[in-house]
Amino acid sequence: LSVSEIVHDLSGNVPGVSRVAHVHAWSLTESRPLVTLEVTAAPGANPESLRRDVKARLASRFKVSHATVEVVSAPE
Repeated sequence: LSVSEIVHDLSGNVPGVSRVAHVHAWSLTESRPLVTLEVTAAPGANPESLRRDVKARLASRFKVSHATVEVVSAPE
């Protein structure tokens, strides 16, 4: 897994993502990748929907079966 590819993909393909940071990617086995990351929600984005959308994108695009996604609000 490429951290820069994950950041670029999520930023460009998941509506409501303002920023992707603190990405850590590794695998328990060759077929079981894991990701933890922080997503900054764009103004007006629903944090819970955004978390689900990011996890769905990681699963479909990168075959990540387990992801921990922390959603934070942009500073005002």
